[in-house]
Amino acid sequence: MEQEKLMPNQYTRYLVPSDFYDIGGDKRLLIPFTNGDMIGFVNRSGEIVVNPRYALCFGECHNETDFIRVAEIEPYGTTRSVGSVSAYYRYLFGLMDYAGRLVFPVEYHNIKPAFGNKRLYTIVNRGGRHAVMTVEGEEIVPYGRYDYIGGFDNGFARVKIGEVTNGRNDSDCKWGLINEKGDEVLPVEYDNIWNFYGKGRKDTNIVKDGNTSVFLF
Repeated sequence: MEQEKLMPNQYTRYLVPSDFYDIGGDKRLLIPFTNGDMIGFVNRSGEIVVNPRYALCFGECHNETDFIRVAEIEPYGTTRSVGSVSAYYRYLFGLMDYAGRLVFPVEYHNIKPAFGNKRLYTIVNRGGRHAVMTVEGEEIVPYGRYDYIGGFDNGFARVKIGEVTNGRNDSDCKWGLINEKGDEVLPVEYDNIWNFYGKGRKDTNIVKDGNTSVFLF
């Protein structure tokens, strides 16, 4: 049986031992490395900037305007009805700049970068509440305004008011669209807005009272 060949894309990375790696040819300002199961970062000179402490990292720093999302593992437990405790693990995310400094502390359940805007992020705190922040600390959308905020793509993000229970939308759940300033470009009165984040689309479908139309970015 013929083996499947790897088809590299922009997300593909090759892991090689340090003996085979030319660090001087790497143009990134921060270069991730592993020590055991943990990830740290060195600079172009091979000097350790961040000691190995992270379980995950996303993104690369090619210049001083780039940021890297990092994550640590947090153990937690829940009490079952019979009184015993079930133990689990989850990731907590933070955001690091080109010098290894934490712009957002490692305490968020999720951090979604905006496509096309390196300074804007949708964040989810430990309580599951959503907000929109800039890397300068400006609060674009405060916690509590919406029950859900998606990631920004083409300058827009989906927002929702109302909870989702067991995967089904409550009858009072409504959707809208906001721009990168936090302004509502579509009021929160739609039954559904199709997810477009990271899909490379230039439009999305919006649904209201059983009628579907197209919103162009």
